[in-house]
Amino acid sequence: MLTLTGFELRDPYILFTTISRTARPDFGNISTEMLRALDAEGRDIPGVFANGSAIWLADRVDFRNWGLVFDHGWGCSPMKLDEPNQTGKQGFIAYTRGRNEYLSGALCETEPRVQEYWLSWVKEMLDDGVDGIEFRIENHSTMTEFTDEYGSIRSSWNAHPKAARP
Repeated sequence: MLTLTGFELRDPYILFTTISRTARPDFGNISTEMLRALDAEGRDIPGVFANGSAIWLADRVDFRNWGLVFDHGWGCSPMKLDEPNQTGKQGFIAYTRGRNEYLSGALCETEPRVQEYWLSWVKEMLDDGVDGIEFRIENHSTMTEFTDEYGSIRSSWNAHPKAARP
């Protein structure tokens, strides 16, 4: 275990990685269990994580040259901190304070204007001659590690049943 004390997070986030010399990475865990931030009294500081996994902008994620995507809903996925990290896309865990007040892109399907908007997409696709359309119960733009805090009925633990619970 690594314990850091007496520092202040003044940058947007803090990132941990290793310089691994082994051929087989073995320092792994679930991302959201790998790192905890505590205040001077030992209380959890709410924050979100990045580990290289992402749906949106996955091709751009690179902690060395571009940036990171935080709170992407894949924090319960196992990762290895000692994977080679030359690409800036794996082998790290990053933390930033706070949480988003709202989830972006979470249109409510019960709103008539949202229904009209989505049906216009369906009509456009059918007019273009598509062979089929897949409808899902959850879109990727509302992924988060903290689903219960946003009123979602889907729990990230349910999505990853093998994940170790805290």
